[in-house]
Amino acid sequence: MRIVSLFARLARTGTAIAVTAMVAACSNGMNGEFDDVYVPVSHSERYPIEVVKGTIKVNVPTKSARMTPAQIDAVTRFAQQAHETAAQSINIRRPRNSVNGDVIAGRVTQIFAEQGVSGSRLHHTTYPGRNGAPVSLSFVRKFAKTKKCDGRQTRFTDTGSNEVYGDFACYSRHNLAAMIANPKDLETPRTMTPADPMRRSKVFVDYRTPKSPTTPADENSTVNSTDKGKS
Repeated sequence: MRIVSLFARLARTGTAIAVTAMVAACSNGMNGEFDDVYVPVSHSERYPIEVVKGTIKVNVPTKSARMTPAQIDAVTRFAQQAHETAAQSINIRRPRNSVNGDVIAGRVTQIFAEQGVSGSRLHHTTYPGRNGAPVSLSFVRKFAKTKKCDGRQTRFTDTGSNEVYGDFACYSRHNLAAMIANPKDLETPRTMTPADPMRRSKVFVDYRTPKSPTTPADENSTVNSTDKGKS
């Protein structure tokens, strides 16, 4: 009987302790001491790749009415980006009352036409600039970017929490964002392109034509065999 009464007292004491702990927990929660903020763990959550808009600019000097090969190459690359990103509005600002500026702006317009950019997408404006002021080219496009890396060096032997360190995969995410050719692909998938009927026909013909699974012999190759273990 003594053992039974001892267990009963322990059970009542344990219940009281549990109730006390629950009341304390509720009071702490009401006081705002609990941290309910979700902390991202994976690198894709901590460094998400986002699509943002930014302006690309190129300035072409007008000290001379002739563009150098490097300037022509820079404007050509600029026009290619505008064409590939389907920029609807490309601004060409030239200095006012500048003969060289008018000539350079005309040459830039010609380069855009050569790269497939229609004249309706080009907007020519002037601005008050001194002699030699550049012709400024700009358009808005979308970029893929992620959050800045912390840059802190982590020693893996300092912790046993089995959690990823602060900069884990951050720089890889930055490189991935820089390599994305068309950031619009992160927002909406592209539509399927039409199938190639000639290629499809050849695949069906090859599939229906019986062929030997063996690899054809090469006339230029030779096979050397050696007899081992013979006296």
